Amino acid sequence: MGFGMRKEVYTRKPKRAFEKIKKLYEAEIHKIDYDSSPKKHEQISEALKHRIRSNIIQERRKLVALRVLVTSIIMAIIGRGIYSANQSFIETNKIRYAPNVAKIFNRKIIQKNKKAYTIVDYYRGGGIASSFKYKNNLKHQNSESYYSTGEQFRSALYYYDTLVVEYYFYKNGDTIKNYPAVNPDRVSIITLSQKNSKKKTVLKVLDYKVLL
Repeated sequence: MGFGMRKEVYTRKPKRAFEKIKKLYEAEIHKIDYDSSPKKHEQISEALKHRIRSNIIQERRKLVALRVLVTSIIMAIIGRGIYSANQSFIETNKIRYAPNVAKIFNRKIIQKNKKAYTIVDYYRGGGIASSFKYKNNLKHQNSESYYSTGEQFRSALYYYDTLVVEYYFYKNGDTIKNYPAVNPDRVSIITLSQKNSKKKTVLKVLDYKVLL
């Protein structure tokens, strides 16, 4: 390049613009870090903690409100269920068996517990006409009906108001086959012909009970 120039200057490579900018920004970053005092960091930490605590409190309040809402809904459903059960029990006694049955038979309700009870109807003369077991206001388990003279007329098995099986009997104990389907809420007159007999049996039936 010229006489008199030192070798170090001659061999030194020129700095690139990018490296200069990089070093400039690195200096600024180090300057910011250096100027950030512990007091400033402490203030930032406290603000962050305060914000976190506020969020936690807000979330807890939302959770408590949600629990109160869910509890209220559950209590309302339970209350409605109890009310409906009571109404169902009242309707069962007033509508399902009234007015015809109540006028013809004497009724007794035997309460076993809060869910289970038995309704027993008696003939005016004193004999048992029928006995129906209930659970949750639905016919459940055994149901029996009798003639006024004491012989069994019907035996049935229910599973929560669903009829599983039933049998009808003559007074002599023979099974009545092909017993017709009738409306239990209405008085029905049924004529039966017993096998190997010319005699006919006429029954007046209401609510699975034989009327006098």
